[in-house]
Amino acid sequence: MEYTGGGQRRTPMHTAARVLTAAGLLASLGALGSGCLTRKVSGEPPTTKINYTQVIRQSAIDKIDLLFAIDNSTSMGDKQALFAEAVPDLINRLLTPNCLRDSDGAVVAPTSGGCPPNTKPEFTPVQDIHIGIVSSSIGSYGTVQCDPAVPGKQNDDKGRLLVRATAGSSPKTQPFNFLSWLPTVEANKDKKPIDGTTAYGRTGDVARERDLLENDFKAMVTGTADHGCGYEGQLESVYRFLIQPDPWESYSLPGGENNRDAVVSLNGIDKVILQQRANFLREDSLVAVVMLTDENENTIDPLALQAHSWLYESGSQVAGGTPACSDPAKGPNSQECFSCYQDGAKGTPCYQKPLDRELDGFNVRFFEPKRRFGYDPRFPIERYTTGFTQAKVPDRRGEHPDNSFNYVGNPNCTNPLFAKASSLADAAANPDNPDKLCNLTKSDRSSDLIFYAIIGGVPWQMLTDKPDDLNDNNPGVFKDKLNDDDWRRILGQDPLRYNFDGINPRMRESIAKREGVTGTDWRDWDTKNDDLQYACVFPLKAPRDCTKPENKDACDCARPTDSPLCDATTKTTQTKGKAYPTVSQLSVARTLRDQGIVASLCPREITNTDSADYGYRPAVRTIVNRLKDALSERCIPQPLEEEADGTVPCLITELLPSGDQATACDPAKGLEQPEAGVLDRYRKQQQANNATPDELARPLCVIKQLKGADLVNNSCVKSNKGGWCYVSREKVPTEKCAQSIKFPELDTLRPPNGALVSLQCIEQPPSAGADAGP
Repeated sequence: MEYTGGGQRRTPMHTAARVLTAAGLLASLGALGSGCLTRKVSGEPPTTKINYTQVIRQSAIDKIDLLFAIDNSTSMGDKQALFAEAVPDLINRLLTPNCLRDSDGAVVAPTSGGCPPNTKPEFTPVQDIHIGIVSSSIGSYGTVQCDPAVPGKQNDDKGRLLVRATAGSSPKTQPFNFLSWLPTVEANKDKKPIDGTTAYGRTGDVARERDLLENDFKAMVTGTADHGCGYEGQLESVYRFLIQPDPWESYSLPGGENNRDAVVSLNGIDKVILQQRANFLREDSLVAVVMLTDENENTIDPLALQAHSWLYESGSQVAGGTPACSDPAKGPNSQECFSCYQDGAKGTPCYQKPLDRELDGFNVRFFEPKRRFGYDPRFPIERYTTGFTQAKVPDRRGEHPDNSFNYVGNPNCTNPLFAKASSLADAAANPDNPDKLCNLTKSDRSSDLIFYAIIGGVPWQMLTDKPDDLNDNNPGVFKDKLNDDDWRRILGQDPLRYNFDGINPRMRESIAKREGVTGTDWRDWDTKNDDLQYACVFPLKAPRDCTKPENKDACDCARPTDSPLCDATTKTTQTKGKAYPTVSQLSVARTLRDQGIVASLCPREITNTDSADYGYRPAVRTIVNRLKDALSERCIPQPLEEEADGTVPCLITELLPSGDQATACDPAKGLEQPEAGVLDRYRKQQQANNATPDELARPLCVIKQLKGADLVNNSCVKSNKGGWCYVSREKVPTEKCAQSIKFPELDTLRPPNGALVSLQCIEQPPSAGADAGP
């Protein structure tokens, strides 16, 4: 859902909402936690409902952990090179933010000396950054398709941080395979590099170190190369590195592909990942995953189909689905649609009968698998959205309990993304202790500090304010956020359940020509059922002769076809790059809403290097524009209805770092003892999040809302009273946010470091006929 800013008309709060006690408010809201605005529907009766929840941080985020998931399958080399050119834009924007004019908030370019007079930086420059790369290659579980032993190939990078820098570069990545930016500036005076690492910026010449960081990062991006597995596991590589509580070290397939009854086993614990994770991931950082890929997620859940799912990555044809799967009247969502490998298909003509090669090309093995095979052997998308947002996830025991046929995903372990650094280090030091791996201590990280960006297969035009104009001369402006209509064009109603209502035909995965896709340069072609149609194409900087040996494994025109990527005359010369619809990755971004970011792998501008839209500059710009809200003062995404005295129906609680519940809530600091219901609900939520006894003993207070004479110029920032207030730009024109929560600036009145402050508000739907907003 896209959050709205100021200016929306709100109906008055119902009387019942005005007299809610803290306990009553919390009872209406449910347990404390993260959430989002509920969509308002015109004409609803005036009943109180949950509107908004947020964790409020009392100090700016001063560190970022950036994980780049780079597709290293064939044909990705040109995209990696373009992304490397955008690296300086990314580094410069984080280290030297844009400036905002005090009078109207307009963007002003920074100078060599910082922000000009009467401006301020859009966020505090980030002076503590970790940068790591994982590839899309995670092997094929004992089959021949992505054998790690094949010379010259990089088929299994195991989901570990990797360094394959181009020649002439020696990035400072040892021993944990990530870059660290930690210059000797005032903001870092109390920090030191992770033990064993060498950080950039530690010498006196910070500017030179900054250039070195950029160049070494660029070398790592292009060094990822395009010799990897064609069954890409982009999402799974990220999950394995950041989230999987017990990442496996190796796999085995007894007898190999010749034994059709063989089952995959996942063996041991990957100690390398545990150690890399413990050093790369900080508990108080902003985590951003940036994925660069031109193809859909194409790797299996190895334990699915009772550990027989390796068949779908084998070099043999696989069985199809029951007739209902392709029956228009029933379809893949029908209960009668299932795999002909399953017992229910016994006695039918399809039972374990492989499809013909022309119906089951290896290059399109994962195209609409439920419709074609009656079974999708990949992990469900919910695995990844849960991993990015929830405090608990399954380990291997919870993924397929009792050898289940399908993925179950019982969340029995603490998510490493939401764990304390000390607990991650303890797990790395004790990899053979299942309790250490599973029962990590939860940190205070909230899901709004985790972002996922996909630079993938979607036309750039569809990401502008003119999404229906798919011409190359579309004058539209790129949007930082997509609304529901945008998503419907990109994915349809529910592509994972084959409901494509509203989708633009260019975003349909298809081996056949798609109705409605026309044009000379951007057209569908005869794939011979062995390739997919493209989401978008773009001109290469220079033509590529696919007959040359060095281009053998990185060319789309090795054999003459009518593909729009190939020169019309010399059909073995490639003139364009491409991206397929990246349905799975885009579906994750759609589900994550405000934490999901989308950019196109097909650039708008490829020749004018000075253009703001050259290469992946728009992608980097969109990513930082979305991260900056978390790096700066946090705004409330929607205006709240104020009472006559300026208060709003919100409850703010503060979990103190230490103290006794009976005495810790100091009225002089605006703290009050919570009512019994508030405290009880909070403790239950802590227990659900696997809190330790020490965390459960931390005192909880309710923070008083300030009003009237306690405010100074409609704000409590200059107040000498403890508490909080709601401030809108309507009343304070110089505010950056259209609406926000403020605290007094006096250190003695602000929540102390280590406190966890949570805001929850309620709101009324508009009256009948009112504008419900986007």
